[in-house]
Amino acid sequence: MNNINNNLYGKTTMKLGSESKQIQNNLLSEINTKDIPKQELGKLNNLQNTDIIKNLTKIQEDTKRAELIAIKIVKQETVTTKEQNFMNKKYPDMKQVANQSINECEYLKKQISNCKTDEERQQVLFKAIRDIKDMSKKGVISEIQARIKNSGIVEVEKFLKNIQKEVKKAEIIAIKIVKGDKLTASEENFINKKYPDIKQIADQSINQKIDLKEKFKSCKTPEEKQLVLAKAIGDVKDMAKNGVLSETEIVIKMSVIEVVKKEYEREYDKENGLKFIINPYIYLNSRLLSDKLSGIIIIVVILSIIYFLKN
Repeated sequence: MNNINNNLYGKTTMKLGSESKQIQNNLLSEINTKDIPKQELGKLNNLQNTDIIKNLTKIQEDTKRAELIAIKIVKQETVTTKEQNFMNKKYPDMKQVANQSINECEYLKKQISNCKTDEERQQVLFKAIRDIKDMSKKGVISEIQARIKNSGIVEVEKFLKNIQKEVKKAEIIAIKIVKGDKLTASEENFINKKYPDIKQIADQSINQKIDLKEKFKSCKTPEEKQLVLAKAIGDVKDMAKNGVLSETEIVIKMSVIEVVKKEYEREYDKENGLKFIINPYIYLNSRLLSDKLSGIIIIVVILSIIYFLKN
């Protein structure tokens, strides 16, 4: 996330919305000239006052039309040949802003894809929104430019929401892998193609599960198994606090502990009527982490088992 603090919009090649005071003083108060490009207003200087309002209205209509076409370009919607010719001939600068916004959006999407946590993804989006707002407020870009760029932010937000859904889906598939459940062909293809890194974490976690089971087998008493489980939870907690684990890694590693815990809980319940009393994890709004762990509250409760066993 080294690029989060970079201003994507620091270099702007054009400024729209300049006002011509000489013409504005002659206009009716209800006519809004703030979004009319300077070059268009300049054409009105030699017109008779009776024609100013008529021509200004036409310019406003053309400017609004150009803005809507520019937004279509940013959204990468189909632009007709007529619309392309209109932009190329009358508003090439606005078309340039639209194309610039596409590149900015692609860069933001790449940043979001490289983030480890949803908090970092949100930071990328919020900073981009703030940058546009600040530049518009300072007059670095016009209101038209701001609206065009914000239309790109809407597309980035859609991308972010889709990433969130996909990551959640990949995590669910990863947990199935950890549990040893059979994946559907669709699930196998999805995680292998789109999230091979999460698939790798799941595969590595299987070894973690095997190691944890082996440690359990070497324990001679129930309380020793409780301590092994508690240590495993504590290790994940420490790595999460230190930023060693991504949010997804935390979810998967905790699921490993939960799987092992349930297996042995069933075993003890069957043999001795004794259940494990350590809750590996409780998720509370797990997508909003703070200090790498505020989204997952790990509760480690070790009761005085020895005392109760002895009594």
